[in-house]
Amino acid sequence: MPDFMKLVVSEAKRVGLTVMSISPAKKTQKEYYFEYPVEVRFHGVFAQVYSFMTRLASLQRIVRVEKFEMRPVSTASSRFVELEGSLEMKTFSYVGSSADKVGKDS
Repeated sequence: MPDFMKLVVSEAKRVGLTVMSISPAKKTQKEYYFEYPVEVRFHGVFAQVYSFMTRLASLQRIVRVEKFEMRPVSTASSRFVELEGSLEMKTFSYVGSSADKVGKDS
């Protein structure tokens, strides 16, 4: 999980998005995988948010955005409208199953 959090922060930095906080929640075990929920609070302009989301979509691991909120914090007459927001996302890791053992034995 620390590696994933570093990855999220570095991807945000690459597009100029400011990460105000990043908070992991308790992981959940499913039948074949673990779910790792993370909440990220950010500050930036729309183009930075868009680029950040695009970069998340192209990562080597699965990242699913569960909830996404943003609101303007600057005036509409400013050159760029600054946004603050948060997103809840999950990443996953494979646990394995008894089927994996069957495949290795044959």
